Amino acid sequence: MRFADFLTRHKAFLGNVATMMSGKSIAAGIALVTMPIIARLFSPSDFGIAALFLSLGVVVSNVGALRYENALVLPDQEAEALLLMAFAYRLLIFVCAVLLLIIGGYELSDLTVPVLESLGMWLWLLPLSVLLLTMVTIQENWLARRKMFKVVATSMVVGTAVTGGARIGFGALAGSSVFGLVVGHMFGQVFRLAVQKSASSEGFRATFRPVGWTAIRRIATKYSDFPRLNAPAALLTAATQQLPVILFGVLFSPAVVGFYAMATRVSHVPIVVVANSVRRVFLQKAAEIGHRGRSLRSAFLLSTGGLVLLGAGPLAVLWFSGQPLATWLLGERWSEAGRYLEIISPWLFMIWVTAPSNPVFIVLRKQRVWLHLQLATTVFRMSTFGIAFGLEASPEWTLGAFVIATVIGNVVIIGVSLLLITRHHGPHPENEA
Repeated sequence: MRFADFLTRHKAFLGNVATMMSGKSIAAGIALVTMPIIARLFSPSDFGIAALFLSLGVVVSNVGALRYENALVLPDQEAEALLLMAFAYRLLIFVCAVLLLIIGGYELSDLTVPVLESLGMWLWLLPLSVLLLTMVTIQENWLARRKMFKVVATSMVVGTAVTGGARIGFGALAGSSVFGLVVGHMFGQVFRLAVQKSASSEGFRATFRPVGWTAIRRIATKYSDFPRLNAPAALLTAATQQLPVILFGVLFSPAVVGFYAMATRVSHVPIVVVANSVRRVFLQKAAEIGHRGRSLRSAFLLSTGGLVLLGAGPLAVLWFSGQPLATWLLGERWSEAGRYLEIISPWLFMIWVTAPSNPVFIVLRKQRVWLHLQLATTVFRMSTFGIAFGLEASPEWTLGAFVIATVIGNVVIIGVSLLLITRHHGPHPENEA
């Protein structure tokens, strides 16, 4: 009876999660179906260079709008949310312009950065990649506010299909190239935006209407904890997640980068997209619970515990059988990617389990704590690469040490999330959601 009551009370929330997970599961399925074809059309070296480009784009795009887009679910008034969205887009345009100037200055200088040098001409497309990725994130947060989760899921399916199809087309026509991988990815982002805009055109147009500086200053100040605290934390989080790709590019050959990138591509696609779906829906639900003055504890424990139960089996399979699975799926020349897949499986499990943790810091407005956690865990994780470099360790040993440090950091984040909820609402709140 209690379970039936639980389902009734949380019907909308569970429905939104199911919508996001089903849509993004389809997207993950498309990616997995196309990946074996792409792996046979492109070489590990080309895949490694493209992975470096995309990793840098992901890192910068996490602060493309200084994280104001994450605050879109918080305003009670629609007009304030629209103003916040307008400000986020204006910031994004400014950040991309500054990035373009920085790249121009680098090209004219005598500086030599190995990772940037390996990108060559593709470095000039980095601002465009940041623009597209951040626009997708802004639109997704706006749609989450409007509870249009079907549109968000559909855009992911369309974007994944277009990316895979474009890469296969380029590879079949012109052979292995960085061009086919990078441009195929950008095509996918453009189509995602097209689907999203079809459902949020009113909000999108409103963001580019004239807005007074007084109103902009007011909204920027009200949510200033996002650029001050959430943006640095997001940058650290993204940098940590993309760190192996970037540092493998510094320490090892492009082929090693390609093996790692393929391993993460095959595994992160189904795990990260679903975890992000849970995170996005949980953020909206947590904000709603917070507006009612109720405790987040039950929702957090149920979400985290459910993810542990759902993820334990599949991740155990990857841990013990990643190499033969990757060889069967991708071909013999990608066998080493399967070994990397086995090594990173505990990290993948923690990405899955910690999906509800970040929204806790946002809703409780504990951005400073989140920043400090991300700073500490990033330093801890980066230290593994410094040690590996000093010991001249192999890529496998380096990656294993990084994964151990990452798992420890994520366990701490879950514990701190629960501690903050307990302190905010008390150990036995009467207003459990």
